[in-house]
Amino acid sequence: MNQKQLSMAIHSAVFSSLIILGTFIRIPLGPVPIVLANFFVILSGLFLGPLWGSLSVLIYLLLGALGLPVFSAGGGFAVFLGPTGGYLLGYPAGSFLAGLISRINPKRLTVLLLSAGLGTAVIYLLGVPWLIWRISAATGEGVSLARGLLIGMVPFIPGDVLKITAAAIVARSLNRLVSHQ
Repeated sequence: MNQKQLSMAIHSAVFSSLIILGTFIRIPLGPVPIVLANFFVILSGLFLGPLWGSLSVLIYLLLGALGLPVFSAGGGFAVFLGPTGGYLLGYPAGSFLAGLISRINPKRLTVLLLSAGLGTAVIYLLGVPWLIWRISAATGEGVSLARGLLIGMVPFIPGDVLKITAAAIVARSLNRLVSHQ
């Protein structure tokens, strides 16, 4: 392993830890809590790029799947089958997409904002349908897309706009300090 790979592996481990810490900074809100974890998920892609960023998220998910209580609902594979499972599965895709797009110009704020916004949208794209499916299965009644959006996305938008903005600003500062390319 060369120096750059070692550095990226260490950064990935740090981001896995930050995502775990972000999970414990939460506000309960129905079946899906507001957490700071998604800020670190997106930031991992913006700073580490698509490969290492999504790897840091996959490490977090693996730790949770193995039973460590790193998710807002605890730990174990069963958490993936709960209402937050789709969001968790969306995390690596969101990090990857944010990292991929940000490589266009990782020091330009507008590129980072767009990257973070699209990465967050991917998390919703996987999370909301999963939430609808889980609520429908639990209640025995179909949940409409509009209702699913009201439960699983709309309340989170103001906070996510702040997280997207903060992630872009932090990533721009970090990317100016450290070059991963």
